[in-house]
Formats: sequence, structure tokens, C-alpha cells
Amino acid sequence: MGPDFQGQNWALYNADCVEILAGLPDESIDLAVFSSPFSSLYIYSDSERDMGNSNSHEEFLHHHAFMAAELFRVMKPGGIICDHLKDTVFYQNSSETGESGIYPFSDEAARNYRNAGFALRARVTVWRDPVREMQKSKNDRLLYKNIRENSRVSAMGMPEYVIVMRKGSHGVKFGAPVRHVAEGDYSGAVAIAREVLPENASDTAVEDVAAEKIFPLDQWQQWASPVWMDTNAMDVLNARFKGNGDEKHLCPMPLDLIKRCLTMWSNPGDVVLDPFNGIGSTGFQAVKMRRRYIGIELKPEYAATAAKFLAEAEASQATLFQELSA
Repeated sequence: MGPDFQGQNWALYNADCVEILAGLPDESIDLAVFSSPFSSLYIYSDSERDMGNSNSHEEFLHHHAFMAAELFRVMKPGGIICDHLKDTVFYQNSSETGESGIYPFSDEAARNYRNAGFALRARVTVWRDPVREMQKSKNDRLLYKNIRENSRVSAMGMPEYVIVMRKGSHGVKFGAPVRHVAEGDYSGAVAIAREVLPENASDTAVEDVAAEKIFPLDQWQQWASPVWMDTNAMDVLNARFKGNGDEKHLCPMPLDLIKRCLTMWSNPGDVVLDPFNGIGSTGFQAVKMRRRYIGIELKPEYAATAAKFLAEAEASQATLFQELSA
């Protein structure tokens, strides 16, 4: 089955992700960056193939496990997956048990990946503003009046998470390396850029990749923190294109989170996958950073919008294939 949309460095399938993953070759993907559908939180389409249409968390996780198993198969040894998640809220009398509280969806998704064979490498907590959450949700645990009336119902806001899983946990010599240099070592950065780019890559491509490969100590100290306080929840793809009338996605992954994952765990030219493509946020950032991209999206409207964004990203960059023929 061929892609429904395609550029020089990207391919997009409007189909069920489990079926497309099953057709991809073993050990063909370098990095996967995506947001799993949030169990019982959003329904993106009325398709029976949509995982979000499950009747329970258990049913959702049963279907999600098939995706996790195929994802493990297609990842290269040492490859990383980054799933952008959050837990979900039980509102009073909306759950099967009648309880109100939090369902630890991130734990259950991580368990599926571990059962598939991945090793958990990190759980990054991404800070989000509880005041903004309160204004949107009016959840009783966040209302200030309950601090005065009965603070036993009060609780903290909901962060997001990036679950980082690796296919294999055998150290620095396992799998294809992603290398960086310390601040000030421009010649070393250029050497890495020339190593990962095609032999006759343009000077512009070499300069761009060399800049990406310079990784100062203070940047690592910031990114190594288990809590990321400085990311921008509003830096999303559909916010950048408000005027074009395209289909909007309910909760696209912030572009700055995608950029961090791409910088940390991939090289230019690597194949990046998003099995829940949405409007193409991962692909948009991946193509701009000279990666190759495969996206899978069930909803036709999202897939068509993503194809436009991917084409715009590719048009803004000299592609690897253009550089090869230069």
C-alpha cells in the first residue's frame, strides 16, 4: 500500500496505524515522536478503527498494545520512542466506578511499551499552568473556593509527560550514535555535520546541522532536568497557521517539545515516525530539521491538512535529495 500523500523526504498514509506499521520493514525507523490518543478523553472521528472510540480504558489499552508491538518491531536497535502523554480526569459520576480523580493513563501506556520490549529511559514531566487548566476545566480540585470550603477536595494541576523508551538498554555503543559537541567546538560540529549529511551537501545544510550539533553544558543541565519548566504549550502548528482555514487539531504536540526530541535522539537523514500524525506537527518539524518522515493518520481531514504543512516545511528547506543532485 503506497502513501496517500508524498514529498521528496516524507510520506503520509491516511489509514489505520496498526495496519500500516505491520507493512513497514523490520528495524527501519530511527526515532518515533508522537502523542498517543488520550484514552476516553477525546474522540477524533466516528471510525470504528479510532482507538479513542473504545468503550473503556481496558479496551483502549488492548488496541494500543497492538500498536506498541508493531512499533517495537520497526524500530532500529537502540532507537528511541517519545510518547507525549497526560493522565486523564475522572469527573464525578462519569467513571465506571463513580469515583472522581485521576486515571494514570501515562503509567498504563508505559506498561504497554515495556510489555512490547522497550526499556523505560525517562519520564519527563512538562509543567503546565494550573490557572489556565482551572479556567478551561473548572475542575473542583483547582477551584480556590474549595480551599476555603473544604480543601480535602483540592489537588494540583495536571502536567504533561514525555515517556522516553528505548529498544535495548545496552549503553553508548549500542545502535547508531547521535553525537554532539561542547560549546565553542565549531570545527567538531562541522565534522559531525559532514558525517551525517550526504557527501555533497550544501554549505547551508552543513552550517544548519553544525549549529544543531553544538550542545552547551547549560543546555544539557536544563534538558536533563526531570521537569521541563520552560516549554511553550502555545507553540503548536495550528496556532502558526490560524488564517488559512484548515482543519484544527484538538491538542497538537508543541513544536518545541518535538524539536528537543529530534535534537536529542536523531540525526539529519534519519527516518522519523509518527503513527498518530494528526495535522503533522512531528513531520513539519522533522522535515525542517532535514529528517525523513513517515506519518500515519486515520482522519482524512487531518491527513489532508498535514500534507499541506509538510509540503510547506519541505519548500522552506533545501532537501537531502536536492543536495544529493546539486
